[in-house]
Amino acid sequence: MGLTESFPIANERAAGVQRLAPAGELDIATVPLLEAAFDDAERGDAERIVVDLSAITFIDSTGIQLLLRMNERAAADRLQIVSSPAVDRLLDITGLRDQLPIAPG
Repeated sequence: MGLTESFPIANERAAGVQRLAPAGELDIATVPLLEAAFDDAERGDAERIVVDLSAITFIDSTGIQLLLRMNERAAADRLQIVSSPAVDRLLDITGLRDQLPIAPG
């Protein structure tokens, strides 16, 4: 099974919002896949990019680094991140929650 099958990324566009929803483990092997999808979304004309991590079951430091890079690159208020328990845990441990545009709830 290849990486794209073990780390699917739903990519949907509606009403000016580009939604990227990866599933599985966000780690050193899969970060390039999400980064490529984000790069494509960022080049598009969507007003908002939502990275929905609700189906992420594990995230490592390279995944956190990617989230920080995406936040640095995105125009003001263009990026929104939907978290998951695994992501929440690491953000709380690292103290980075306030540095990312995490959607409430």
